[in-house]
Amino acid sequence: CVNKGNFYIGAGQALQPTGSRNMITNGEFTGGTFTSWSTFSVNATPSFGTGYFSGSSYREDIVAGRPNILQDLVATGGYPLATLKGKNITAGAWIKTDIPGLRISVGGSPSNLIVPDGEYHFVNSTLRILDTATRVDVQFITSASGVTGFVEVSNVTAVIGTKALGF
Repeated sequence: CVNKGNFYIGAGQALQPTGSRNMITNGEFTGGTFTSWSTFSVNATPSFGTGYFSGSSYREDIVAGRPNILQDLVATGGYPLATLKGKNITAGAWIKTDIPGLRISVGGSPSNLIVPDGEYHFVNSTLRILDTATRVDVQFITSASGVTGFVEVSNVTAVIGTKALGF
């Protein structure tokens, strides 16, 4: 267990401050891999870059398509759905894009729009998981289709609580 200021790395959840354990698997796209993630993007060419804080970043160059990148916390992360119901989940990431309308969402609850200026911005979204939920995912998506540009995500986190880890 390593204390990194206001959060801990490698400790169990029970005695930690709220929001201190990252629920995302491979949020740094370690070694340029997409393991534990899914993409349903349209007309996208994937690549990897240098992460904002550490690790790697995942990038999609879109031509007349739509970005849609996600990780299911139950199926991929192994978190039992029953234990997530009724809790707030906050996801955050360093994201850069030039595509207007891109958002990060947790279980369908979108963040504010990400500034499409091609620079990294930390963005997060929080959702209280309903008792009727059938899945919990973290997603990077735009409602528009037929867009051209890029999206690059780095240092993705998801925590139980309302404060995302921003590194």
